[in-house]
Amino acid sequence: MGLGDSIKLSEAPALLFANAWSRIVSLKDGEEKALQALDHPDPAISVICRRQFLEANRNDSEQRRAALAGEEAYALISEQISNLRILGAEGRIIASGLYAGTGRRQLVPAELWPAANIDFGACKLSSGTFVYNYVTVKRVTEPVETITKKMSARLLERRAQQGDESKKVLQAAMGEEFGKEFTTRAFNDAYGACYERTRGRPKKRK
Repeated sequence: MGLGDSIKLSEAPALLFANAWSRIVSLKDGEEKALQALDHPDPAISVICRRQFLEANRNDSEQRRAALAGEEAYALISEQISNLRILGAEGRIIASGLYAGTGRRQLVPAELWPAANIDFGACKLSSGTFVYNYVTVKRVTEPVETITKKMSARLLERRAQQGDESKKVLQAAMGEEFGKEFTTRAFNDAYGACYERTRGRPKKRK
């Protein structure tokens, strides 16, 4: 996955977390079963029963080895899902999909990632009432900090030329100007740096 290259959501685990994904594939006997395991993590009751069995059964048996493998896979799967949510929330990857509300391909806002329900096999992401299909992801082409600095400079320039504008208007303008580089996190940081606040219409300059 080169910088700026988009990939299907189903390919993200293998390319973003190669070592962990390889181990999951080994534990689950193949990529297809590994992908299914990502989409259908072990239910809580199964995890509890497995851990109780491991606690009670100290003998080296086939059942115990299988339970240990299950625990390892469960931990790796949980970690991968968590890490992907973190990457999205921090703006370190950019995702887009066909938004169910419009039928058009749109960026997935960073604030939707922490509570995102990720269906890798179907390339689908949902968070609350927001649903995106045919989702693709890509790494940002530059560090968020670099994009933030560029956006801050542009906001300051625009403010000097056009005066104060609402955050909503500015976000739309920066999204159009920066295109694929735009992330919600970078904009929020840049807006905060420029206007010294994060919500609503900026305060008037004295």
